[in-house]
Amino acid sequence: MSGTIQIDYLTIYGISKDQIDIVPDNPSVLSAPQSGRVDAIEMTGPSLQAVLDTAKDKSIERVKNFEQPVIDGKSVRGYGASVFRQNLIILKSL
Repeated sequence: MSGTIQIDYLTIYGISKDQIDIVPDNPSVLSAPQSGRVDAIEMTGPSLQAVLDTAKDKSIERVKNFEQPVIDGKSVRGYGASVFRQNLIILKSL
């Protein structure tokens, strides 16, 4: 998905950019394998699980024995985050 660290991980592991389909949002992440446009998707674990739980699509299987990537000899982890505009008053009151 656009703006994620996983794109960098894939290119470091030798996946060429023309083999990577960058999508703008979670629904597009899900539709890519459903339509046959891609063979795999890559996201942080919690984000991926949320997408799969919402989809309830038994044709898409999560890798259970996933290992964190090793880059320059060190295990690396990607973390998700949320960003909100400061002028969203409703969020300030929560």
